[in-house]
Amino acid sequence: MILTEKQIEKNLVAYKALSYPEFISNYEIVFVEYCESHAEIPPAPFSTTNEYVLDNTEYPSINYSDLEINFIKDLNAYRIKRLRIMMSYFAHVQKTEKYPENFFYRKVHEEITNAKLKYHFLSKKMYSLDSSIKLQQSLDQIESKEILDLRSANGREKIIYLQELGILDFLLSKQPFKSSTNSLATALSALTGEDVGTLQSYLNPIINSGVGQKNNPLKSIKKVEKVKQALINIGYKVN
Repeated sequence: MILTEKQIEKNLVAYKALSYPEFISNYEIVFVEYCESHAEIPPAPFSTTNEYVLDNTEYPSINYSDLEINFIKDLNAYRIKRLRIMMSYFAHVQKTEKYPENFFYRKVHEEITNAKLKYHFLSKKMYSLDSSIKLQQSLDQIESKEILDLRSANGREKIIYLQELGILDFLLSKQPFKSSTNSLATALSALTGEDVGTLQSYLNPIINSGVGQKNNPLKSIKKVEKVKQALINIGYKVN
């Protein structure tokens, strides 16, 4: 049975006054009722038996974490209000020096104890919710990160990538590449899709510092920085 807002509000008022054991045991039940009055659910599907309407109704996404946070804030606001009333009363008693019976003091003490216990219970709930929300936000940010497409890199940049990733140095330590630039350029043409002659013109000045450095991709500061930044963006630690 779906309760009316008035019934839910009445139940919530009664719930706030419960003792600590009853408070924690009824938390989930009252929260469900709270959701019924605060979640915006379209009434149309419940007032029709048309299967097409029922199957094609789009329900809004309900953020129950936010609802529960508001629920906890509501409960804490009541707790703070009650404590302020009791503290004001104690201040009045001390001022007038008219002390009530011990029984009343015990009842007030019990209520203060209940309020403190409820506070710790609600604080743990809030901490758990806050941690879950932050974790979900982090996961959402990771998932929503734009996937870098590096296919637009030109021939010079591809050589810089190979150098920064340590692939070029590794290949230069192997035969026949350590003694034949042409062989290295031929192998890299398969990986890069670049022309062998073009690659060889880039590799020669890298391997042999005695030749002109005009075509050396590693001497292009802007391109080197661009490649390094792209690698940093995907989480690679550059030198």
